[in-house]
Amino acid sequence: MPNVERALLQCCARLFDDPSRLIQSARIAFDGPLHRPAHAHLDLLQLDLLRNAHGSWVVDGRPYAAAGTTAAVFYPGEAHAYALQSGREPGELFSLKIRVDANWLLLRNRIFAPLAQGLTGTEPLVRALGRLSRSMALPGLPSAARISALADVLCLWPRSRSATTQPPQDPSLASDERIVRAMHTIDAQLAQSHGLDRLASAAHLSPRHFARLFRAQAGCTPHAYLDARRKQRAEELLAQGHLNVSQIAEALGFSSIHAFSRWFRQRTGQSPSHWRAPRSWL
Repeated sequence: MPNVERALLQCCARLFDDPSRLIQSARIAFDGPLHRPAHAHLDLLQLDLLRNAHGSWVVDGRPYAAAGTTAAVFYPGEAHAYALQSGREPGELFSLKIRVDANWLLLRNRIFAPLAQGLTGTEPLVRALGRLSRSMALPGLPSAARISALADVLCLWPRSRSATTQPPQDPSLASDERIVRAMHTIDAQLAQSHGLDRLASAAHLSPRHFARLFRAQAGCTPHAYLDARRKQRAEELLAQGHLNVSQIAEALGFSSIHAFSRWFRQRTGQSPSHWRAPRSWL
């Protein structure tokens, strides 16, 4: 059994055994700024999903940008803060806190991505989070039903890079703000082609200078970066199992399921269906 699935099974089993471990499931709607000073939870795992907002989180003193739909995970003992601002529509923050023990596999293997930016295809996760937050307002609901909704959330949450293919570089590690913006643009719009001229124009650089600077900052060309991000997202969506291959192809901007399958096979050596088969989720 893969490490990720084993960790999820252990986590869900312990939650069903002790539902009081679910400390918080909140949906926070905000129109304007939303700030939280630095703090840490010694025995809590916190999972946050942000939509329709931008800003930054700070984890152990290091800033991370919130770009598009962003999922953030704070492991026990990690000091974290955030400064967020809603966009044209009210912002939405789902926040979970689960009491965990240090020997849990999901902590030892850090199966959840600390930060996942520009997410697409998150509707199943958002629906599961909505069911969970609504269940918290129903005191008469059996605890098993509440934990069942939580199990859905955990199984849909973005995995860490150790469970998928690592992209060439994380935007937070680039030092030039123009390149950071370009990387965030690519991350938020994986279905688009992002021609070099358009990205260079947005960065107010010549295509040649932009390509050279991007390679120096990201360790690859813009096209290779987009390709790696698409592959990572394709693997995440296949692992979650809530979209069929045709829907995943459309979400990632492919003209047909055949074009997507050919592209995926060239990069993994397997068809999307074959890649998904042994990676079953709860």
